[in-house]
Amino acid sequence: MYRDLSFVDLMTDVGTWDIPRLSMLFPESIITHIMAIKCPSSTDGNDMCMWRWTPKHTFELQSAYFVLSSSRWSQKRAIWPVIWKFNVPQRVRLFLWIAYEQRLMTNDERCRRTLSSNPSCLACSNPHETVLHVLRDCHCSRHLWLHFLPASLTHSFFSLNLQNWISCNLSSTFLHPQWNVSWCSLFASIISCSLVGARMVTGLWDL
Repeated sequence: MYRDLSFVDLMTDVGTWDIPRLSMLFPESIITHIMAIKCPSSTDGNDMCMWRWTPKHTFELQSAYFVLSSSRWSQKRAIWPVIWKFNVPQRVRLFLWIAYEQRLMTNDERCRRTLSSNPSCLACSNPHETVLHVLRDCHCSRHLWLHFLPASLTHSFFSLNLQNWISCNLSSTFLHPQWNVSWCSLFASIISCSLVGARMVTGLWDL
């Protein structure tokens, strides 16, 4: 019975996951993970089971063993010591890592996981509330950064992509001329506390 099920059998007529049907097959912990995955659509190709780790996309025990036994973590990633050895509280390091990996639950991310239908920023109506938009480019965030940002850093600060932006600012040896504090420490404090805290207080985020 279950062997012949396809994805479409686990979806509603409007293209969302069929929770009652899933509940008959999986425990709640598994359903939570399934709900975080975008439902397949007709534009995704034929509905079939595929194994991504073999050339023919068919399951082989040897390939499963190789995947499970191989380590995907690389200590050679330059950003690893920059964030995890940074002299800030652990919760700040954790937030910086989640932001760097683009795992913050923004509206854009909620839509990608089919948890919402509105990817826009509620603060400024930008079409996509991405991680970089929340932390830097939204007019609320930008106004705060311009209050602290030294004039000499302004151009490069607003021109980098997310990962380079976080990496370069955390690695900076620049000393703020007005407050005589390191820019990297000030950056970490603002990005993890002031910006996210403001969105939670105003109800824009419910983290």
